[in-house]
Amino acid sequence: TVDFDGAGAGIQVAGYRQTLGEAREMDKTIEVFAQKPKKGTAAYQNGIAQVTAGKALAAAAGQSYVVRVVTNVHGESDHVAKNAAYKDNLLTWQSDYDTDVKAITGQADSVIMLHTQMSSWTKYNSTTSTIPMQQLDATLASNGKIAMVGPKYNIEYDADGVHLTTAGYRHMGEYYAKAYRQII
Repeated sequence: TVDFDGAGAGIQVAGYRQTLGEAREMDKTIEVFAQKPKKGTAAYQNGIAQVTAGKALAAAAGQSYVVRVVTNVHGESDHVAKNAAYKDNLLTWQSDYDTDVKAITGQADSVIMLHTQMSSWTKYNSTTSTIPMQQLDATLASNGKIAMVGPKYNIEYDADGVHLTTAGYRHMGEYYAKAYRQII
């Protein structure tokens, strides 16, 4: 069986894979970069194309293929845009991905979305943001299909105050691995 676990934008796959390797041997890890949580965007279509390619590779090797999770690091641009529908966007994104992946792989299990809570709104000169609460609300409304890995305020940020340092992304990847182990 080839398990597909999409690594969120910027997560150092080597560190993520090493930690996951202790819990489950993975034959293939592919990165999915999602810029907007919407079906039809180039980023979404690239993710689906990667699933299709992974399924073909597994079939050629005589193996089955399952997508267990998709991960994302997201929310900053939606904060800037004051996206009041972000919760619904996340729920739709997960549902669309789940439907499309199941159609490709034939799997019965849901594709769980793992995400971290946006914590950098002060860098945008804002004292508050609705995005972290919408992320939590989407998690709670998803019936277990979206899982909150945790906030990012405790992780080292780069000088721009929006992106993490290399060590910060590695640290965040370890949190994703812990969540993966707990859920899968």
